[in-house]
Amino acid sequence: MEDKNGRFVLVYRGPCHTHKVQRLTESTSYSFRIQALNEAGEGPLSDVYTFTTPRSPPAALKAPRIERLDEHTCESMMGNSEFKQIYRGSATSHQVSGLQPNSEYRFRVCAVRHCQTPPDLTGPYSATATLSSQRVSEATAAATATGGGALSGAGPKGAEPGWASRGLSDEMCATLIIILFAVLSILIAFVIHYFVM
Repeated sequence: MEDKNGRFVLVYRGPCHTHKVQRLTESTSYSFRIQALNEAGEGPLSDVYTFTTPRSPPAALKAPRIERLDEHTCESMMGNSEFKQIYRGSATSHQVSGLQPNSEYRFRVCAVRHCQTPPDLTGPYSATATLSSQRVSEATAAATATGGGALSGAGPKGAEPGWASRGLSDEMCATLIIILFAVLSILIAFVIHYFVM
């Protein structure tokens, strides 16, 4: 591989017919020559081949953090489970308004890399964050109970009025299944140990 000074440096020597060069810079051209080697000696160097690395898409982001400003202020997932884009820009936060009470909203984010030459590179979407809007009376009671101000996550800390009426999130269901599986495994191990010993 040709270095910055125009000299070729050895990047691989061995029996494999392929080699992946690591730690290359994106959108950069690299020149390579190949030479065969066996018991009889070294063969001639190949012609110079130049390759350009592609632009890399941005890395995945963490799930968005939802802060409830009031009961109707917080991308809406329609009945057909399709997401719609509600914001595109450089800000790291966005406020969504006009939410319906007693509805569940799911949000996800992705990074977009703006390039000099189109197209822009879009990274993978984050995991979804869920927001369940409360009934107006519940939201007012929750805001009053915490002294007003911004509420973090899916609602105020502590007991939330009517939380049992909401469905379990995917994460809560997965956690519950893992806990039940662990308890069942321990119980089976105890029974086997009791009857075998």
